[in-house]
Amino acid sequence: MGNPVGGKNLLLSGTPIFFETEKSRADLEKQLLSGKLMIRELSVEGRLQDARTIRFYLKNQLRRNISGTLELTVPLKGSRPKHFSVPFAELRPGIIETVVLRLDNDIAPTSPPIEGIAKTATSSGKFSVPVELIVCPYIAERPKIDGDISEWMKHPALTLETIDFLSPPDAVSHGMWTGNADLSIKAWLGWDSEYFYFAARVSDDIHVRKEGNVFAGDCLQIAFDTRNDALARGYGRDDFEFGFALGKENKPLYSRTWPLPPAVPETILFSARRGNGVTDYEIAIPFKLLKPLGPVEGKVFGFNFVALDADLSASTDYWMGYTYGICGGKNPSVFRKFILGR
Repeated sequence: MGNPVGGKNLLLSGTPIFFETEKSRADLEKQLLSGKLMIRELSVEGRLQDARTIRFYLKNQLRRNISGTLELTVPLKGSRPKHFSVPFAELRPGIIETVVLRLDNDIAPTSPPIEGIAKTATSSGKFSVPVELIVCPYIAERPKIDGDISEWMKHPALTLETIDFLSPPDAVSHGMWTGNADLSIKAWLGWDSEYFYFAARVSDDIHVRKEGNVFAGDCLQIAFDTRNDALARGYGRDDFEFGFALGKENKPLYSRTWPLPPAVPETILFSARRGNGVTDYEIAIPFKLLKPLGPVEGKVFGFNFVALDADLSASTDYWMGYTYGICGGKNPSVFRKFILGR
C-alpha cells in the first residue's frame, strides 16, 4: 500500500498507516493501546496589544479540559526583567481561548522574543512572543497633504531596495526587475491626534496607467492588522487594506479594498506627484476609519505596504513589499509590528 515504516515511533498525519502482523487483532489492539501519544497538549501564540499588555491565544489540542500556567520573564523598559506566572483553567478542546497579562511598566521594545514555558499537570512546552517593534513617530506639526514629501525627509525612513523585498522570486532571473531605478521604496509613517500618515517615494523608471480602477497599472497598497491579533492567513473584520495610484492626467485614485465591499472614503487625504523617475505618495487616513486602532501612545498594530509595478502591461508584473501578506495571498500574521510612539 505504500512505503514501509520502521522504528518504534510513528509520525501521525492525515495519511493512513496500515499494519501487517501475524498477531491476533486483540494482541495488536493491546499493543497499540500500550503506546504513548506524543502530542503537544497546548498551542500558545502571544501578541502585544500595547506597550503594557500581552494577549495569549491558547488552543487545547487534547480531548479533555486542561489547566496550567504560562511561565515567562518579560524585559521591561528601564528596569530588570520580571518573571510572571499566568494561570489558565479548564481550557476546552479545540477552541482558541485568551488570557491577558497586564504589566506595570512598558516592555522594552527592541528585545529579542520573550521565551516562556506552558505547564500543565502532565506536560510542558516552550513558546515565544515576538517583541521587536518599529516606532511610528508622533508628528507634532501637521503636514500638508500635497504630494511634496520634502518635509518627511527629516524623519527616519523605511528603505526597500534589494531583492529581499521583491516578489515573485524569479523577477530578477526573468529580467523584469533590473535594479533600484526600476523599483524601490523609501517610506515614512507618522501619527497625530486625528490622522495616521504614510508617505513614500517609489522609484520607478516607467510609469504605467490605464483608465479604470486603482489597480490598472502602477499603484501602492497599505494594510493594517489593527489589533495585532492575526494568527493565520486571511483578513479579519478589524483589518484594513487601501490602494492608491496616480492616474492619467495626474488624477489621484484611491480605494479601501478591505473590508468588503470596496469603498472610497471621502475623509482620506491623498496626493501624489510624478517626476524624474519617481512617484511620491502622501496619505492621511483618519483614525475614525481604522477603529479599533486609535491615536493612543503605546498602541501596537501590524502594518505592511507594497508597491506594484506594471512595466510590461497594465497588469502587475512584480512588486516590492515590506513583508509578504498583501500581494500573493492575504496574511496579516506576517506583518511587521509597529507601536505609536513619541
